[in-house]
Amino acid sequence: MKTNRWHIILTLVAAIAVLITHPSQTNPAFPVGEAGFTDVQNHWAQPCIKELADRQIITGYSDNTFRPNNPITRAEFAALVNQAFPRVQPTRRRQNFVDIPTDFWAYDAISLASQKGFLSGYIGSVFNPLVNIPRVQALVAISNGLGFKPQQLSPEQLGDVFIDSATIPDYAKEAIAAATENWLVVNYPNVRQLQPNRPATRADVATFICQAITNFDESALVPAQYIARISVDDQPFAKMPLTTPETQAVTESEPAETPSSPADISLNKPAETSSEPPQKIPDSPPTESQVFQPPAQALPPQEPINKTIEFDNLLAEFDFNPRPSPKFRLKMTRRGEVVLDDNIPEDILNNLISSNLDTIRVLDVRTIDLNGDREPELIVDLQSGGYYSLIYHYRPLAKQYGIIPKSWGIWHYDLTEITDDGLPRFVGYDYRFAREFNLQSQSQVPLTIWEYRAGQFQNVTANYPEFVTLHLDRIWRDIEQRHRQNQDVRGVIAAYMANQYSLGQGELGWRKVRSLFEDRNISDLLADVTRFLQDTGYIEQ
Repeated sequence: MKTNRWHIILTLVAAIAVLITHPSQTNPAFPVGEAGFTDVQNHWAQPCIKELADRQIITGYSDNTFRPNNPITRAEFAALVNQAFPRVQPTRRRQNFVDIPTDFWAYDAISLASQKGFLSGYIGSVFNPLVNIPRVQALVAISNGLGFKPQQLSPEQLGDVFIDSATIPDYAKEAIAAATENWLVVNYPNVRQLQPNRPATRADVATFICQAITNFDESALVPAQYIARISVDDQPFAKMPLTTPETQAVTESEPAETPSSPADISLNKPAETSSEPPQKIPDSPPTESQVFQPPAQALPPQEPINKTIEFDNLLAEFDFNPRPSPKFRLKMTRRGEVVLDDNIPEDILNNLISSNLDTIRVLDVRTIDLNGDREPELIVDLQSGGYYSLIYHYRPLAKQYGIIPKSWGIWHYDLTEITDDGLPRFVGYDYRFAREFNLQSQSQVPLTIWEYRAGQFQNVTANYPEFVTLHLDRIWRDIEQRHRQNQDVRGVIAAYMANQYSLGQGELGWRKVRSLFEDRNISDLLADVTRFLQDTGYIEQ
């Protein structure tokens, strides 16, 4: 019997929802559970969604909608973890994340979720609160935070349950096996397709949590045909204790300092380089008229950093002293010879970062072979309002290191191995669309893929049509939902067409857009979208 199994559910703020972290924060104009959501009738997850609303675990939007297909951010996930599982005890020391201002609405929730072992940072002390959490990270966080361990299903046997098991990141396989044993994994519409790297939807997470908090002998809240199982007649294996032992060691929900791991293939990370200064994350749950706010300065103080890294024949020694003014020094020893021993040039920092350099923070320093030439690059990741990187690459003819600066916008980049060639790509989203059209989620803006080759960044989005097409499908579902609800579709249509043009499929995209509106005159909409795509370089003028 499944008794009191707890689960993680990231609820509803990223897509402009109101997330309950305490009853006092509930929107008084739309009390939880008072009325049914207007957009979940006959939805496959309707019983579960209603149950969680009745229990005041989740709430919806002010227009009485739940928007079950919208994604959920890591910040929302953290807040909901604490709401759904209040009896899980902290097992870690408090960690200060450099991208979470103390006045951010989910600051306390993120800190507590981290202490409880549900969530970790991406790299170093970066949390990425506005990044949509993928299904695999949500399930791993649940398994790890609740201390689940596989008892009968080994990671090597996941292929017997999921047809796409090869796409499960290595770090996640044990936790996914444990979650499967305990009937926590819900896959719609194909129970054998996990889709681990797809952003978790509100319906996904609702069903995860329903599987965790309801007893096996209670009325079914999730259709049985969508619950992943080892076999048809198996039973949930584990029983959750009412409290988590304080001495229990809880592993991290995703690697904290391995951003090149496949764990980060979530399509939910970096933003396109922007000439405008990045803006901060909201101080309170965002509303439809308030998505991004002016920069915040309430960040925890950074301590000096002294880091030594060895990679094959390279020894890198990095020193950073933030006070009284930021000072960086880097020493690079290659094959026993000191090739570089100098401060990071201030003119490069001034040209890269538009804000005051006194606010600059070091997020991470690491080495990685970005282009397969067996000559490792060194990456210095910085934050000052937005995210930035300095990439040091060796120039053999000059026998010295060059520096390539890169701005990422408000979201930190992610290194992802999209192909099997072993070389990482930078996966991100074009933040300019979020700023122009007030879009909240990365799943609503164009996907961009970058390679570092021959000392420069190249936009290679067009080289990965299958990867981009999955993203286009998500944007199109958002367009259809907004169209049905008579909401503004200009921003998401612009994003959709941008990625269609990235693939050289502009006319195909326009035909699909026109078919949605049938005989309506949308010439003004098309003109606005075309103009913006020209301004942003997706369409040649």
